[in-house]
Amino acid sequence: MAPTQWEYIGLQAHSNALQSLVERLNDAGARGWELISVTNNDPTIGANAVLAMLRRPIEPLADPDQTDPGWKGDPSSRFEERFWDGEAWTMRTRTAATEHRDPPTSRTPAQVRQ
Repeated sequence: MAPTQWEYIGLQAHSNALQSLVERLNDAGARGWELISVTNNDPTIGANAVLAMLRRPIEPLADPDQTDPGWKGDPSSRFEERFWDGEAWTMRTRTAATEHRDPPTSRTPAQVRQ
């Protein structure tokens, strides 16, 4: 059995807006995100911000028909192509020769209000 792969997001709020952060964490939890840590963010300049890190399991994309390494049509349909390394889909994607990073998951991309 392959190990679980995760995608991560960070949510930030100022310490005077923690209720808003709690609401966003609840919204994220309803979409499968799990809170893994909360920390002060840049306390040295007095920003008094809080950063919450969340993760959720990647739901793997189907393997390509041709398993030799290289650029292939993106099975998530979010980009034109995704790189297959010969064993698994990677975070490397591209559209019109511009490369991007995107979790290789069949889930809807991270959409948590900021």
